[in-house]
Amino acid sequence: MMMPSEFRNEPLTDFAAAPSRQAMEAALRSVGAQLGREFPLLIGGRAVRAEETFRSLNPSQADQVVGVVHQAGTREMEAAVEAAVQAYESWRWVPAEERAALLMRAADNLRRRRLEAAAWMVFEVGKNWAEADGDVAEAIDFAEYYAREILRYAPGHPFRSASSRSSRRGTFRSRSRPG
Repeated sequence: MMMPSEFRNEPLTDFAAAPSRQAMEAALRSVGAQLGREFPLLIGGRAVRAEETFRSLNPSQADQVVGVVHQAGTREMEAAVEAAVQAYESWRWVPAEERAALLMRAADNLRRRRLEAAAWMVFEVGKNWAEADGDVAEAIDFAEYYAREILRYAPGHPFRSASSRSSRRGTFRSRSRPG
């Protein structure tokens, strides 16, 4: 049974330290080499190229194309909604432990690629290094926080603060999967 450690905010990167500064410079070079590439939509787990695209520009350097992004039209939006409805049919039965583990893996992946994610923000939204790093740290915190919340509200889980939830109308339990 998954029992996460106590939550702690993700520490911020100290760019005054030479190793951190050099790592960020390397991330900026790596991401800079990828600028201008095309990003299709992702619908139902597959790449979809739409009829229309738009160019995302670096607000700090308006002639620099960060990426070419496919723009969803009505057909793509309808396909995305249908894919979400289909995914819900299986996702709704995924146990709380698996959902929480998925979010913890997402936090770990983001932590591992932290400076790369921050570098993309530097180019795409014009953030300075510290602001971009802070946004990535916050995303890691959100993923870990919500993983813990999933477990806290999971019926029968020892991490849960109470065995049931209360409302003004009384105590109730959530429905469980049949079978």
